[in-house]
Amino acid sequence: MKKLSRILVLLLLTTLSIPAHGHSGEAHKWDGKKTPSVKLIVSKDAMSGYNVRIITKNFKWSPEHASSAHIPGEGHAHIYVDDVKIGRVYGEWYHLATANLSLTPGSHTIRVDLNGNDHSPYMFNNALLEAKKIIKT
Repeated sequence: MKKLSRILVLLLLTTLSIPAHGHSGEAHKWDGKKTPSVKLIVSKDAMSGYNVRIITKNFKWSPEHASSAHIPGEGHAHIYVDDVKIGRVYGEWYHLATANLSLTPGSHTIRVDLNGNDHSPYMFNNALLEAKKIIKT
């Protein structure tokens, strides 16, 4: 039910041209030419938590421009666990310290979406440019 509600909200936000995730700018839409893409690889860390690798194409990480004007093809990612935003990511690797999240035993979804410098999400064909992986704790 939670996933269905989220899909309905995203569809409504997209239809109304209101940016997803409460950002103030318009979503950055692409015509298919050099559209950014994102893929996740998540592996358990030997000490604690998980190491998240965010593989992108046609996208430039630009922490030096965070919270400034949009420049097509660059920006940062937002990372979520079970649809709760954990923070921003400014490069390919992120260590997810699950001990700080008080996760219950079971399955949890790690998700990242690509965002412009102005925090507006990148979209293609009315869908967020995002990747998801399920972990089991």
